Amino acid sequence: MGMMLGALGLVLGIVGVILTFQNKNSRWLSYASLSLTALAICAEYSAVVKWIEEEDLAALMDVTPTMSSMLWILTFATIGINGLSFWKNLKLKVE
Repeated sequence: MGMMLGALGLVLGIVGVILTFQNKNSRWLSYASLSLTALAICAEYSAVVKWIEEEDLAALMDVTPTMSSMLWILTFATIGINGLSFWKNLKLKVE
């Protein structure tokens, strides 16, 4: 669930950048993108809590290292993509 939310957030961020470079307002897409990324992190954290409560150490050892790396990559990618929209909007206001 968390990775689906994160992937959707990443897609919305990319669409937002495309619309920004076409000089269209896409602030709501940036908001939705960052919100979905935050929800993805919360969903994955909830999965880890569930595994701890069930004492499922195999799931923790198998999934958590990869999941942690993917969440870091997803978060930095989403911040970077939304940063492009922000940078383009600032550039438009200056000109």
